[in-house]
Amino acid sequence: MVQTTQVGTKVRVNLHGRRVGGWVVAIGDSSTPGFDSAHESKLIPLVSVSGAGVEPYLVDLVTWVATMWCGPIRAVLSSATAPAVRVSRGSPQRGRSVKPTDDSVAASTRLLIEQGGGLLVVPPLQSAISVIAAAAQSGPVLALCPTIRMCILGAASLRRRGLVVAVMPDDWSRAASGVDVVIGARSGVWAPCVGMASIVVIDEHDESYWEERVPTWNAPEVARERARRAGVSYIAVSSVPSLRTLSTVSPEHIHETPVTVNGWPQFVVEDLSAQSVKTSLVTTSLVQELRDPKKTVLAILNTTGSGRLLACKQCRTIAKCSTCATVLAQDQVGVLRCGVCDTAVPAVCHACGRTVFSVLRAGTAQLQGELSATAARTVVEVTKETSLDKLDLSCAYVGTEALLYRVSSADVVVFLDIDAELMAPRLSALADTLALLVRAARVVGIHGRIIVQTRAIDHPLIQAIQKADAPHVQEAIMLLLRSEAVRRRSMALPPVTYCSLVEGLVSEPPHAPGIQIATVGNIKKKQDDAAIVYLIKSELRNDLVTYLVQLRQTVSEKIRVRIDPPRM
Repeated sequence: MVQTTQVGTKVRVNLHGRRVGGWVVAIGDSSTPGFDSAHESKLIPLVSVSGAGVEPYLVDLVTWVATMWCGPIRAVLSSATAPAVRVSRGSPQRGRSVKPTDDSVAASTRLLIEQGGGLLVVPPLQSAISVIAAAAQSGPVLALCPTIRMCILGAASLRRRGLVVAVMPDDWSRAASGVDVVIGARSGVWAPCVGMASIVVIDEHDESYWEERVPTWNAPEVARERARRAGVSYIAVSSVPSLRTLSTVSPEHIHETPVTVNGWPQFVVEDLSAQSVKTSLVTTSLVQELRDPKKTVLAILNTTGSGRLLACKQCRTIAKCSTCATVLAQDQVGVLRCGVCDTAVPAVCHACGRTVFSVLRAGTAQLQGELSATAARTVVEVTKETSLDKLDLSCAYVGTEALLYRVSSADVVVFLDIDAELMAPRLSALADTLALLVRAARVVGIHGRIIVQTRAIDHPLIQAIQKADAPHVQEAIMLLLRSEAVRRRSMALPPVTYCSLVEGLVSEPPHAPGIQIATVGNIKKKQDDAAIVYLIKSELRNDLVTYLVQLRQTVSEKIRVRIDPPRM
């Protein structure tokens, strides 16, 4: 059995009377460094080999991820493990030679490969698949996409160009044998790629690349480290690159595709502060689009329910929970309900006893009725219970940002209140809003429209998309991102510094040189239990990691550590 076992293999051992699974992370004897402390009497024989496990050359990378994101190595090994018990490795399959394309995206890709990699800025309506195809001319490519659906569509496009493609995780054995392109979502960063010549990450800004479990590793960062260790090119592709990437890639390795009229769709900005009814989200542009029965309209609002902010119509008192003082929301049957402790109370003002409330912030359920009445057209509210089979592209829909992922195409996308994202009290507010605009642009295409409704008409992002014509929207957004990076640097905020959120401590963590500690709030876990969340910051990542490792060793309680979380 030892002869069939290698580094990365999944095995089973008997531990305290029960069979436990694990991974082989190193092989050696008593003379091997690191093994001399293991006494032979304490060694346990292997019971069985239970699977192919992790590619042997990726085990060190797994250890690096667990260390840099301060989490258990088992969780990372689980993400990097082959989905099948057995992985068959056959002869490599290569496609026919593909004629090089002459478009600007392919030309920029070839130039980046010659430079050893970098950042390629591609507008959302230009094909990022051309980057993968161009990179494949230099050898096998490992490509990452934010979603499985994008991977499947991208693989179909690459196959039409004559390339042999393996889609993760279903084609793991095919990838281990050798193909032109290995493509997958977040966990695809751990896929085998025989003879890998480059790694391409599409939409490196996307939040879905972050692992939700601890350790909360980021796939583009892992891909960059894997490329560095393998000595191959790493190319990050994005329309709105993350500030971390902009700060780590040298300017000469950042390439922007030439200005094109087909880069972004048309933007229309509606000033909500000019509305006659100040709390209304129903604007003239929205009504005009809804009344056209030939158009598919998606109305986006990240607020569900009927009313999310209510005030008594008589005394203007805000409806709040008597248990935890959280603002109450109105559900579909008219009951006021707390979203934190789930307390339900009748719709009665506790100050004056009146039963009539004004809706200061509407939800998707209430807007569905308002839009249907105003536009004289059926408007469907899409929730998580709505079946995909019932979505008719001839209708209008209202829902959260998840609607942009459930409907593949539309004529118009309307952000009913973009301020909810743009003015959110978190560092990632600008990046989150830009990611929504990128997704909306791909849904409507070059002939569609994006209507942005806002009260922050002077915000730099709103000014950028309002004043720039379609060919120059990409330039305006890149200028905005660079100015934001300068602002962050002057304030010593990420990405200049590294941050971590720590939960589960019963007392304030100890202070250390170069480490800044602050309390950022509480997380309600149970009705009578709230966990304090600490923000721990350092200018050097290694110092932050070292501090967090020592913190785990000194405290008795179980803590949860998230390094550089996507939303903070």
